[in-house]
Amino acid sequence: MGEKIQIVQATYGGVDVTQIVSDMVARGIYVIPVMPSSLGIPDPQVNVHKTMRITVLMGDGDTNILMAGDGHSIDLSQSVSWPILPSVQDGSFTSLDHSAFFSNLPFHAPAFDIMSGVWYTLAEGIQRPAQLHANLVTDFKEHTGNAGNALFASTFDDRSPVMAWGQRVAVTPGGTYTLTCYASNVSETPDLVVPIVLDVNGIRSRPLYAEVGRWSRLTFTVRVGNATSVKLKIWRDVIAPPNEFGGWFGLDDISFVPQEY
Repeated sequence: MGEKIQIVQATYGGVDVTQIVSDMVARGIYVIPVMPSSLGIPDPQVNVHKTMRITVLMGDGDTNILMAGDGHSIDLSQSVSWPILPSVQDGSFTSLDHSAFFSNLPFHAPAFDIMSGVWYTLAEGIQRPAQLHANLVTDFKEHTGNAGNALFASTFDDRSPVMAWGQRVAVTPGGTYTLTCYASNVSETPDLVVPIVLDVNGIRSRPLYAEVGRWSRLTFTVRVGNATSVKLKIWRDVIAPPNEFGGWFGLDDISFVPQEY
């Protein structure tokens, strides 16, 4: 890997493993399996599903947080500087290419138990998320209703802020742009409805709430100042007590366009 990776902090099941992960990176290990044996430590919480969170200082000075649950892996290649794209690429997830954007969450194919863990999937032609698990809403399609693709995410085991999607795009200095996405909460459980935050170069919208089982159009308009490129991020915001779980949601048809006057 061409760029140096600096580990700011790493935790696993509440245990600080920063030095362990830093030593692995120094040995050229950039894919970190999430399990006690790979870290060389005793299981900190036996028979409890645990999450690893790694905060990395990126090459452009920004920080990124990557996470995954037991039995999965964290790929630290997500920690390199983001390439500058001419515009949002594949915001409708047509290509099913999960390397086209960045996410704090690990990618998984849709054929798994949706009830636990932290992950995202790009689902092709999903018409009933309940096919993945009975607790999700039924009779639900991707945004256009044409059996296309969308990003579906689980943050069930983590209440801290999670970046589900991100890209870096070129802009015209002094311009005003609008970040738009369609979002949906796909859990019928009221306390699992998640807040979504749209972020342009660190300027964040207020928490936005999508409807349950329906796609809601979310927008955020900002002036980009003197910037020639901006980082776009879509977050699932912090989940406040007394809610205990992070919930499930979908994203689709993401765009970032200049305003015409």
